[in-house]
Amino acid sequence: ETYDRTMDDIFAVQDEIALRITEKLRLSLIDQIPQAVPAVPEAYSLYLQANHLRRQSTPESFEQAVDLYQQAIEIDPAFTAAWDRLAILYCMQANFGLVEQSEGYASCLDATNMALELDPNYAPAHSGLGWIEMMANSNLTAAAQHYQRALELDPTNVAIIADAAVLVQYLGRLDESIELNEYAMSRDPVNAIGHANLGLRYRYADRIDDALSHFRTALALSPDRIGAHYQIGVALLRNGEPGKARVSFRQESSEDWREMGLAMAAHAMGEQAVYEKHMQTLIDDWGDEYPSEVAQAYAWVGESDLAFEWLQRSIDQAGAGFWPDVAIDDLLKPLHTDPRWPSYAETIAAKSPGANSIPFEVTLPE
Repeated sequence: ETYDRTMDDIFAVQDEIALRITEKLRLSLIDQIPQAVPAVPEAYSLYLQANHLRRQSTPESFEQAVDLYQQAIEIDPAFTAAWDRLAILYCMQANFGLVEQSEGYASCLDATNMALELDPNYAPAHSGLGWIEMMANSNLTAAAQHYQRALELDPTNVAIIADAAVLVQYLGRLDESIELNEYAMSRDPVNAIGHANLGLRYRYADRIDDALSHFRTALALSPDRIGAHYQIGVALLRNGEPGKARVSFRQESSEDWREMGLAMAAHAMGEQAVYEKHMQTLIDDWGDEYPSEVAQAYAWVGESDLAFEWLQRSIDQAGAGFWPDVAIDDLLKPLHTDPRWPSYAETIAAKSPGANSIPFEVTLPE
């Protein structure tokens, strides 16, 4: 359109044209004007602080974040996002063994349900239900349904896409999982959790240099992160550097991973007595709780009979048999040529039958 006006008031002409353009854009581009979600400033400030602490992934930061989320909710009980993030934190505490798993997942479910009660279409909460089904209930079919709903509601949500990458990995699609994780990290590059997850997937895919790069970035972003030094140590072992791996393992804050790593490093360096000492400590202090870790260590050092013995304990132990990425776990690869391996892998797969055929699609935004 053209506008013929006198030059008496050029600013009025500008305002008129801007208004007309705005009206045209509103009609052609916006079906429904987005509505900002009101937030109590004090509660929102606490929420942001808690988000930062949650990503640090240390026992202390988790506790501090729980307290801050709870404070935010006390100020604003209808703060949906705070309920949802609190739920995620409860799940993370359970995943890291910082609280009893059934207790942590129960708290996670309660907080997620509260978020959905406040907003039934809150996409991250549907993603949270998917995480609970996947990690607490070993139900990949139900998890896929919840994640699909979350992505329908918010297909560009980077956090949901990153969590969906875990499910895709468990469904046996490692390359696709890496692609999703890479997409999420390109849009959230200071997320220590995301770097650690991508590092693990690169480790599984035998991309050790890439794995080390992302593990080290996660550590730089979160210097006291649980498992960071352990993951770097395993990658260094995979790279044929057991001496450097031992240095990293010694700095690990998680006692079970520290002992497990030190045992594997000592074995690689030919220090049999030191290896046996650390393995015995791992078994005595952590074997009942984490038989899978004992199995992994024995598998990596070539003690196949003992590895299968502890793998069976993992299957027999209530709730510990679910191991969806067992086929790609690099520490177990030495067992793959053993004739007993197919039977064990099938037993684990029976926990999530037909995982490879579960329908679940993630379309990345352009």
